[in-house]
Amino acid sequence: MHSSQFKSRSLTQRLAIALAAGGLLLLLCLCLILWLGWQGLHSQTQERLQQAVQKLDLVFDHAQQVAIEVEPLIGNACGSQESLLRKIVASTPDVRSVTIEADGALLCSSVYGHREKLVNIQPYAEGQLLLQSNNLLTPDQSVLIYRRHVGNYSVLVGINGHDLSYVLGLLGEIRLQVGGLTLDAQERVRKAGSRVEGQRLSIASTRYAYRVNDVINATIFRTYMLEHALLEGILALALSVFFGVVCFRRTKSGLHHELCRALDAGEFVAYLQPMMNREGTHVTGGEVLMRWMHPELGLIRPDRFIPLAEDSGLIVPMTRELMRQVREGMGPRAAALPPHFHFSFNIAASHCCDLSLVEDCRDFLAAFSANPVNLVLELTERELVVPNETTMKLFDELERMGVSIAIDDFGTGHSSLVYLQQFKVDFLKIDQSFVARIGSDALSRHIVDNVVDLASRLDLSLVAEGVETQEQADYLMARGVDFLQGYLYGNPVPLADFWLEAKLP
Repeated sequence: MHSSQFKSRSLTQRLAIALAAGGLLLLLCLCLILWLGWQGLHSQTQERLQQAVQKLDLVFDHAQQVAIEVEPLIGNACGSQESLLRKIVASTPDVRSVTIEADGALLCSSVYGHREKLVNIQPYAEGQLLLQSNNLLTPDQSVLIYRRHVGNYSVLVGINGHDLSYVLGLLGEIRLQVGGLTLDAQERVRKAGSRVEGQRLSIASTRYAYRVNDVINATIFRTYMLEHALLEGILALALSVFFGVVCFRRTKSGLHHELCRALDAGEFVAYLQPMMNREGTHVTGGEVLMRWMHPELGLIRPDRFIPLAEDSGLIVPMTRELMRQVREGMGPRAAALPPHFHFSFNIAASHCCDLSLVEDCRDFLAAFSANPVNLVLELTERELVVPNETTMKLFDELERMGVSIAIDDFGTGHSSLVYLQQFKVDFLKIDQSFVARIGSDALSRHIVDNVVDLASRLDLSLVAEGVETQEQADYLMARGVDFLQGYLYGNPVPLADFWLEAKLP
C-alpha cells in the first residue's frame, strides 16, 4: 500500500479531531439546554396558568357569594331591596353590579333599580358565564356576567373586565376564554380560536365555565433562554473546550502508543543512501535513513512520522534502533567497506540532553574495529540544541572519540549559524532546495557559492544532497564539493541491498 494512504494524525488532524469532538459535545449540550429550557418554559407557563385559574376562581367566588346573598331577596319588591343590593355590591371585592331577572325581564338592579326592560338574551357558557365587549353602563368597557339560577329567576353578577385584565396582566400575556370569546391583559375582547404562531397552552377551571390560554413562541422562548440559560450556555462552551483539549492530548497519547508498538515490533528499519566522492566515481559513505514498514499500510516515508516521533519523545530510542541495525548488519562485513567509509545519522536535539549518545556511538564504532569507519552525526534544525554543561561535555566526548558533527540543511534556518558559533562542526550539508535550482536560478547558485566559500574559510567539508542531474553534479564538482548525494547516484535502499547498489565487494 502506498505511503500516501497513511493517515498520520498530524497537528492539523489532531486539531480537527479536537474541534470536532468539542463541537459535537457543544451541540449535544446546546440541544439538551434547549430541551430543558423548553420544558422549563412549558412548566413555568403551566404554573402561571394554574395561578391565573386560582386568582380568577377567587373573583368568581366573590360573584357566587353575592348571588347567594341575594337569593333571599328574590320575589320582594325592588324598592325595598334596591339599597340592599347596592350595599352588598359595595362590600364585596371584584363585583360591579348585581341584578335579579326573570325570563329576560330586569326585575331589580343595584344600578338601574326596577325596570321592565327585557334583558338582551345571549347564550351563557354552560349557562353560567357571559363575556361582553361593552355594556349599557360603560359602553367602552368589557364586562363578565356570572349567572346563578334560582327556580324561574336568575341572579346576574357583573364583574368589570378591567379588573379581570389586571389579574391576567400580573401573570403575563394570559387570555381568559369564556365561550367563543377571549379577554386579554389589554382588556381586548376577541373571538377565540384565532390563529397564533407558537404552541398554545390551556387550562380549564374545574368550578366555573371558563379556561385560560397562553402561547409559547420563538420570541418568548428566546427571551426566556437569555434570562434563564445563559450561564448554562457558558458552562457548556467551557466544558466543550475542555473536552476538546482532552481529545487533543489523547490523540497525541494514541500516536505515542502506536509508535511504541511499532518500535517494539521492529517496524522501523534502516535504509542507506550512497554518498559519492567529489569526482562522483565511487561510494565513500552512506546516510542512514529511517523507514516505517507498517503491517497494513506498507512503507511509510519519514516525513510522515519523524515529527510525531520527535513530539512524543521516541526519536531517541528509534535512532538507537537504527544504529543497532546498521552495526549488526554492516559490522560483520566491515573489511569489505572502502577505507574511511563514513555513516551519517540524523540526531535530534533531544538526543543531546544526556551522555547516552556517547555510549551509542562507542558501541557503533566498536562494531567496525576490523576496518574503522567515520561516524557523522547530522544536527537537524527541527529542534535547536541548547548549549549547556551537558551538551558541551557531550560534544567534547564525541570529538575525542573521533565522531564528526555535520549541520544538516545548511542555509535554511537561523540555527545553522548558531551551531557554527557554539559547537565544533566538521561538515556542512548544502540543502537540496538550493541544489535543485542550480542551472535555473541565479540566486541559488550564489548561495551555493557562498556556502562553498564559507566552508573553505572555516576548513569544513561539504556535502551536497539532492543531486539529481549531471548539470548539478558538474557545477558542484567544479567548486570542490567533497561529497555528492542524491538520486543521480542512488536511491535509499535497505541494508541488504546496499552492497549491490553501491557496487561494493
